[in-house]
Amino acid sequence: HTLWTYGVGGDQAVFTGCRLSGLDMHEYQFNGADFRGALIENCDLRNMGACSADLRGTRFVNCEMEYFTAEESDFSEASFRDCHMRAARLAGSTFQNVILMDSDLSKTDLSNATVKQVEVQDSEMEAVNLRGADVDDPDWVQEMEGM
Repeated sequence: HTLWTYGVGGDQAVFTGCRLSGLDMHEYQFNGADFRGALIENCDLRNMGACSADLRGTRFVNCEMEYFTAEESDFSEASFRDCHMRAARLAGSTFQNVILMDSDLSKTDLSNATVKQVEVQDSEMEAVNLRGADVDDPDWVQEMEGM
């Protein structure tokens, strides 16, 4: 995948529909990878890079994602359950029809992101950066700013 990223050979990492369970992927770089419809559970994704990745329909369950970086990525139809995403960097990404359950997104950067039809259940959202984000729920933005 690294060779593919730099355009000097190799293949794009494709995890479409895969189940990734119990993996230590912290600090790995999967920029531009295809994770569509994958189930990622019980994985260590701290400091992992997945910028410009396709994460549509991906289900994240019980993942450590502190400082996870996936700027300019598409998370449409994704779900996060019991994930710890403190200080994730997700600027410019698309979060449409996303479910956040029992997760911690405190201090996450969603600046310039598209955030529409996001369902938040029992999740920490303190100091989320929504500067310049296209958000469809003004009450949600006010709630984030008030924290």
